[in-house]
Amino acid sequence: MAEQLVVRVPKTRRSSFDPNRPLTKNVLLQTQVKHFRHVEEKLPLAEQTGIDIARLATEGQAADYIRRVTQKLHARAKD
Repeated sequence: MAEQLVVRVPKTRRSSFDPNRPLTKNVLLQTQVKHFRHVEEKLPLAEQTGIDIARLATEGQAADYIRRVTQKLHARAKD
């Protein structure tokens, strides 16, 4: 049996996420929001969040949007 490789992942700094920080300062999160919107558009209209991602202004709002879409996807996976 092959030896398992252990990858150590450092703890995330508390300052890494600030729900009040402007979304414009986080390009990665902006990109993730766009990807989630692309996926959400494939859901039936009745299952979409109705959130206009252009109005998301903070990291907290973006995180909430991603959480809501993720919940919708998980609910569909259970069916």
